[in-house]
Amino acid sequence: MFIHHHQNQTLLEQNSTNGHWNETSWRIQKHVFSGFSFLKGYRPPSVLEVFQPFILKDMVSVSSSSLKKSLEQQHLPKKVIEEFGLFENFTSTFQSSYRCIRYRLDLERKHFAHLFTTCLFENICFNRKGEWILFSKSPHAKEKSEKVWVQTNSYHALTGDIHRVRIKVLDPPSAVLVRGVNGTVPNLGNSNVMELSKNFKWIEKPTFGTSRHATSNIGHAILDNFALVFNSMINFDYVSPDSHLLFMDDMYPKIPGDTRTPELVKLHGDLATNSSLEWARRMTNLEPLQQGSNHVEGSFIKNAPCEFHGMNPNDAHAHEMDTCFSSFIVGSTGSMYSFIEGRESVITLFRKYLLRQLNVKPQKKFSKVFRIAIQNKPLHSINRDAIINVDKIVNYLRQNVTESEMLELANSVRGKHEPKYERVEIVNLKLERMSFEEQVQFFGDLDVYISTQGAASYMSLFMTKPNAVMFYVPMCFRHTLTCSDLNLKIHETWATEVKIVSLIHYTHLLECVKGNSDEEPGFKVTARVHSEPYGDCHERIDPKGLYHELISKALQRLL
Repeated sequence: MFIHHHQNQTLLEQNSTNGHWNETSWRIQKHVFSGFSFLKGYRPPSVLEVFQPFILKDMVSVSSSSLKKSLEQQHLPKKVIEEFGLFENFTSTFQSSYRCIRYRLDLERKHFAHLFTTCLFENICFNRKGEWILFSKSPHAKEKSEKVWVQTNSYHALTGDIHRVRIKVLDPPSAVLVRGVNGTVPNLGNSNVMELSKNFKWIEKPTFGTSRHATSNIGHAILDNFALVFNSMINFDYVSPDSHLLFMDDMYPKIPGDTRTPELVKLHGDLATNSSLEWARRMTNLEPLQQGSNHVEGSFIKNAPCEFHGMNPNDAHAHEMDTCFSSFIVGSTGSMYSFIEGRESVITLFRKYLLRQLNVKPQKKFSKVFRIAIQNKPLHSINRDAIINVDKIVNYLRQNVTESEMLELANSVRGKHEPKYERVEIVNLKLERMSFEEQVQFFGDLDVYISTQGAASYMSLFMTKPNAVMFYVPMCFRHTLTCSDLNLKIHETWATEVKIVSLIHYTHLLECVKGNSDEEPGFKVTARVHSEPYGDCHERIDPKGLYHELISKALQRLL
């Protein structure tokens, strides 16, 4: 008989009711992944002794008692500890360093304001005024002081200040002052002293700074966000989960006049924030960080999520350092959604890295179940590109086509001594009801996937079964009644085992539905080249034609 899973049933429940699932699913492995050793040659600089008491493992500010104990261990007078803090001259030179990557293509676009594409900074600090401070006597660095060094958004045309990283270059300090546990500081006059706030912390592990773009959409999450962070990991030779991600933006616009991208404003703050946190925790083993601000602390860096609430412009201590980093990598190599050609190998490595982080590996044992899934996307999303009659397609495949017929077609191409399929599973797939980990496991054991051109199509990246097929439903336009598979260009660069068949060549099977109900009339469409990235009508697929012209061919490997 056909198996039709209810979508509120988790994969764990499927495992308990299906004796075949665990034979071929992507199983959780118990090893600990530490990164790709051949791409992890970079070592951050060691932390100077004076800063070592402030190295934080869990991003909790140093308490007064722990700081006092640390200072006492240095045999400082009690009065100095409690009233003035630690004032120490550097016995060795403390200075920053940097190396940057520059794409000349960026410089040719004259309206771009940033000097570099990505940079790695060592011993860089962030003060309560919201400034990034580089300590260097280099004239080359000083001539760039307070200029925009990099931009953090993947779309370089979105150049609001929230996406720009200005670097202020100062002479290396001759001494460091730790504010006393009572909050007082001595009068230092014009001394070249680096003052640390009472919440100061030193981040020892490499940290990757970025802004977010439409992170609730898996396609954008990969191609405009986290694959770009991974690209920087490769470029600076530190592909390792032993690192932090630092979000340098805010999903909740509150400051009047602050320039933020329309994409961020359109998204619900909670959805965008939660999605980005989930992705960050899959990419690295250390807690994600975020830049924020308020009227009491000024600018700061804490565990994400936190928000921008403005600052006190009259804060006398705004120059104090809130956080310093041994190694800070920041910038963006640019949207892969817009232009991926030549960088597709990054996606291949990113997939392997992500699967290692999730501790899953594909099983090679043959599955006796042939699985066909049709994506059932919510009809009220921002982009109108759902398959509007998924329920009818599923019912047709279950009621009008016998399982024995499908099994006969699928087994006809298997060798005499090869194991045979015993069941066919038809899945009405609602991805929003599955965790990302469940989705990865599901797609790792999927034979045929029918998806619209939107975010869900990118889950094909995790289809690894031999002879797997994705039927790609193009975007369609209500005013011209035409369709385009423009975004297929991204899938065509991926060297995966998945065969992709676009229904742009089968538009006679499609109709454009302008409303949000399958009961509404549909309009026949034709193929046409478009440059628009999104369509504006839902698609209705002829169930009978879909089976006889496409699914039956996939069963026989005739595509």
